[in-house]
Amino acid sequence: AAAPQAVASMIAKIQGQLTSCASSISQAAGVAALALPDDSLDPFVDEFKWRRDYVLTRLRDMQPRLACPPDPNGAFYVLPDVKKCFGLATVDGTQIRDSSGFCAGLLEHRKLALVPGDAFGAPDAIRISYATDRDTLQRAMDALEAFVLNDLHELSE
Repeated sequence: AAAPQAVASMIAKIQGQLTSCASSISQAAGVAALALPDDSLDPFVDEFKWRRDYVLTRLRDMQPRLACPPDPNGAFYVLPDVKKCFGLATVDGTQIRDSSGFCAGLLEHRKLALVPGDAFGAPDAIRISYATDRDTLQRAMDALEAFVLNDLHELSE
């Protein structure tokens, strides 16, 4: 902030208190969650397990172009390796050079937005979240499969 030192110091104190700890509302929600019966989350756990397994099954169908990651045990996303797609070209001739190019081609050709794995320490991977409903997940996996198996080909010389 561009402000006199006294004002900037007060802004820093407020900012530190607002962003360095959980809000009182979040703390109360956490306490309430701890009081739930042990089995109250079972339906949610079962649903996320179904979603995870569905995504992994669909990714296995896209091999060898995508390498299926290990089964996640606590996350709601997977990081399949797409490096076997590097060097291939999209239907318009654009070469896939890295995971960012893969995601850009997927968005351009299939209107599906995924995230390159660079920010997660996996530069040869893409990040797929399965924190969505089953219908959206199915449409997303259909689009990914169509892109990987139909829209990518060897570069023409």
